[in-house]
Amino acid sequence: MTAPLCHAVALPGRGFTLVELLVAMLLGIMLSAGMVTAYLGTKQSAVYQDQLARMQENGRLAQWLLSREVVMAGFFAGLMGPHTQTPAAEIAQCGATKWVLNIALPLDHVDNHERGTTPVATGAGVLSCLHGDQIKDGTDILLVQRTAAEPSLSHGSPAVRLGVSRVKSWYLRVEEGAPAGWEWRAPAGLGEAVVSDPQANYWKGLSRIFYVRTFSNPDDKLADMPTLCVETIAGNAMESRCLVEGIEDLQFEFGIDSNGDGVPDRYLEAPSQNQIRNAVTVRIHLLVRSIASIPGWVDEKTYMLGRKYLASRRDRYIRRVLSTTVLLRNRLRPALLRSERL
Repeated sequence: MTAPLCHAVALPGRGFTLVELLVAMLLGIMLSAGMVTAYLGTKQSAVYQDQLARMQENGRLAQWLLSREVVMAGFFAGLMGPHTQTPAAEIAQCGATKWVLNIALPLDHVDNHERGTTPVATGAGVLSCLHGDQIKDGTDILLVQRTAAEPSLSHGSPAVRLGVSRVKSWYLRVEEGAPAGWEWRAPAGLGEAVVSDPQANYWKGLSRIFYVRTFSNPDDKLADMPTLCVETIAGNAMESRCLVEGIEDLQFEFGIDSNGDGVPDRYLEAPSQNQIRNAVTVRIHLLVRSIASIPGWVDEKTYMLGRKYLASRRDRYIRRVLSTTVLLRNRLRPALLRSERL
């Protein structure tokens, strides 16, 4: 008897159930979300580190610039103070008593400027060369007068970097046995025979006003970019120049020497003119802000600039406070010399 044959029967192909599809979709979404989250986190970290590095660099630069100016404040060709040289009548005006070249006021100050008003310095008076509505509200302003650290013309020999410009500037002429005085000269003219007196030295005058402006680019005054700027003498006029972006606040404290021993006895935020004359140190406080905002970042910190308290801004910028104390060497030296004679 013959055995029956077995026929293979093809079963229809089995697909995914609805539940399996939903689970697969959920896993895919979770995996994609994880990848997006990791990417955004990496991007935020990269932006944060880049802005932090740039902010720290800007802060150190601003601190160095201000510290150098404070150290040099009151340096007038190595002459010992007090100085009373009267500037020429035709000098550009910015403040009372012809502050620009009035070397009797080498250091001055505006405490917590009120935006929209014309700044008024303690000794120099109304600073008409500044636009009060462009200065950040509540920030300090520092006025510094000095000459260059090296003479442009020394005993008839011009400096290597003097140049041949015909644009005139103010130079302090110093000659042994004669009173010092300001002269209106061009760099090229300093090398001419009529000026090249073997006994005379010429030092370029530098008058500068440091402040925080609300913008950096003059073409975009509505942009929120706090910037350290300076109003400086250029020729016979005052000219505005921007130095460092991201400087949001600027505060000063003056160390006042009450007994003439060259040591500060107290620090004042808003000293009088006579008290500033007795200052031997200056504390510089900077609030530095990142240039760009950080995605996902919220600044909830509070800040202290000396005695000034700043509440948290709750925005997307990172900030740091930088502080340093600088000796007023040109104010300290006469005090020490007086103490050595006693």
